Amino acid sequence: MNAFKQKKLLIPIIICFLLISSEAINAQSALGIRQVNIWGDLAFASPEKALKGPYSDGNAMQVYYGADIPFAFIEYNKKQNIGLSLAAFLGYEKANFSNSVGDGLDVKLTSYGIRLKPFAQKNLDPKKLHTNLSGKGLDEDLVPTINLFKYIFTGLYIDFGMSSASLIEPPFANVQRNPKVSGYGLAPMVMINDKIGVGMDLGIRKYNWTNASNTISSIKSIHMGFGMNIHL
Repeated sequence: MNAFKQKKLLIPIIICFLLISSEAINAQSALGIRQVNIWGDLAFASPEKALKGPYSDGNAMQVYYGADIPFAFIEYNKKQNIGLSLAAFLGYEKANFSNSVGDGLDVKLTSYGIRLKPFAQKNLDPKKLHTNLSGKGLDEDLVPTINLFKYIFTGLYIDFGMSSASLIEPPFANVQRNPKVSGYGLAPMVMINDKIGVGMDLGIRKYNWTNASNTISSIKSIHMGFGMNIHL
């Protein structure tokens, strides 16, 4: 069994362990699909590692399309409505790099994997995030700042997964690679009603793969944009 297959097997094991552990600490866990998040970002890609030598930034600004579907939630604190969210994500973006001898390199990246939100809010109700500091000896002027930080960090996410990459560089034949995907960012909701929310996304994603020469090529993509949260 190769390393990739072993890592694929670890994903459901980790999820099951977290769900079982949540019962042990008297947390509430839930499985099921109750919302879909759709994203449209500006993406700014740059070559790294082995790609950085022959290539430089080309048409840097591209568009990223993505979606994530939360399927499990482990609640830490019932009063605060905060917990760990597990979601499946799917994304697509392009990258373009220039070189000094040819027409440059175009890369098409379709990615998929798991998105973790360690401080997710279950029901998208900002009022449940508010901190009451009365009688705790703290300055009440700190309350708005603390609530703002709590609200922003409900959108903290960590991504890991795989990608299918097409490397197009005329006149050479197209090359297929399967990069590993990792990323992180903030995607808090900025407008919420009963069924639909609007969020902003600021994140970094990296694609890494090993070449036949045993060197590692990498693409770093910075995402900035907005999305929609749809409650089912």
